[in-house]
Amino acid sequence: MKDYSILTDEELIECAKNGDTQAENSLIKRYTNLILKIINQRVGRLDDYKKDEFLQTGRLAVSNAIKAYKGSSSFTTFAYVCIDRRILDEIKGKNRKKDVITKTALSLNSSNPEDISRIERIIDLNAVDPESKIISEESVAELWVKFEKVLSKFEFEVFTLYLKNYSYKEIATKLEKEEKAINNAVQRIRKKLIGKI
Repeated sequence: MKDYSILTDEELIECAKNGDTQAENSLIKRYTNLILKIINQRVGRLDDYKKDEFLQTGRLAVSNAIKAYKGSSSFTTFAYVCIDRRILDEIKGKNRKKDVITKTALSLNSSNPEDISRIERIIDLNAVDPESKIISEESVAELWVKFEKVLSKFEFEVFTLYLKNYSYKEIATKLEKEEKAINNAVQRIRKKLIGKI
């Protein structure tokens, strides 16, 4: 049995390219501290779950670096560049997902009629086939039941009027409340419904 700890990076790479998975694993393990250093430089301190995600990404980068290494520079430099690029790609990917969520989020503060009618666009009540229409109607009914359970009676009244495109002032007049009370109710509604839709 080989003692992989005494082999150079280049010797381990040669073994790994010849199908020796223990050599590859040994080299990946050898570069774990470098991976952690790059993670800390790029994203700072993370909880264990997120750190494991980036650590796995870094390990894959080392594995790919082993396969792609041609020997024109030191493996350490080559691995550093591969790990750093892969970690940056991972960060960019996560940020793109956040952007998509942010851009598609439904804001109860918006006065834009398109935002207010987003639920209707998501759940098409004018579906062509009857089965889809029934399923859509049942989905809307289920949402309303959830809303009624989560919201107080007052909040539910504010919510239904808000979805009908009433302004805060009009809702306040209709419910005989102060406009500030309506604003506060909408803020509470927003907090309660995050994750329910």
